[in-house]
Amino acid sequence: MNGAGKCTVTSGKVVLVDIWATWCEPCKKSFPKLQELYVKYKASGLEIVALSADDEDSKGKIPEFAKTYGAKFPVCWDDKKDVIKKYDPKTMPSSYILDKTGKVRFTHTGYHDGEEAELEKEIKSLL
Repeated sequence: MNGAGKCTVTSGKVVLVDIWATWCEPCKKSFPKLQELYVKYKASGLEIVALSADDEDSKGKIPEFAKTYGAKFPVCWDDKKDVIKKYDPKTMPSSYILDKTGKVRFTHTGYHDGEEAELEKEIKSLL
């Protein structure tokens, strides 16, 4: 479900939760890399959920951002900021890799070129 909808995840899967925003410059670089990981590992049990931290006045930009930067994984808006408050990201984007039981096993703050290699290694260790 791309756009500003609600996201759900399937239990028993490895999940990468990416908290991002439309105004986030590094998010423009991270989305295509996350899409590559999604394509590569979706069949093995990876789910990616991109959760926008945008405010009400910018939520309309979410679908266009997802389309522009190639996201085919679920892109959602946390309207009440419930999930975002739970994770309490210090910067955008912030990614959390959850194991099959839902426990956060790896955390990444910000996005840096080449970081997808570390994300891939961590994902593979949990699949």
